[in-house]
Amino acid sequence: MLYKLFFSLTLFACPPFRLPAQIAFNTEGFENNLVPIITQLGFGGILGLIVGFTLKKLSKLVAILLGLIFILLQVLAYYGIVTINWTPIARWWESFTESGAHISLWEQLKTILFSNLPAVGGALAGFIIGLKIG
Repeated sequence: MLYKLFFSLTLFACPPFRLPAQIAFNTEGFENNLVPIITQLGFGGILGLIVGFTLKKLSKLVAILLGLIFILLQVLAYYGIVTINWTPIARWWESFTESGAHISLWEQLKTILFSNLPAVGGALAGFIIGLKIG
């Protein structure tokens, strides 16, 4: 009951949001091409663009770090400083890929990312554009 009362009071207390009649955009250079794209994508598209851009940058960083760690381990193994037993790692990887755990992780991630977005189409388009420009 209190929730309904609070909700009805907030509706009357907040004036409706209205956009100004004219919105001025700075359309010099690069922004000239971005304005039509951004207005078409909307809020979900902007969020998708940010996520795609960030994901691509982070994935590049992770790939570089993993490559450097692998090279470091191989150099240390070559000089006899460390001995790497690859059998447990290979066994873990095979069990991970054969069990389908990676698929269920991807399904959970998709559910989390796309469950309540206002415009999934715009978000997906923004995500793809973010991956392209990242």
